[in-house]
Amino acid sequence: QLMDQADSLNVSFSDINEFAANCQFRDCTHKKEPNCGVLSAIEDGALDEARLNSYFKLQKEIAYMEKKTN
Repeated sequence: QLMDQADSLNVSFSDINEFAANCQFRDCTHKKEPNCGVLSAIEDGALDEARLNSYFKLQKEIAYMEKKTN
């Protein structure tokens, strides 16, 4: 079930994943790293910051559920 949720997150936020492909670092958290494709998209107006915050919130919820089941 958790894999389904992680997959759903990636599908639902595919735009963020596309912007993330432009990040300088593979392990970019999209919070403060230099040359972050996601933060650049927010600065350019191509991505709404509220959408990124929703993405982070759902990521946390999935991580919590995963930790709880392990």
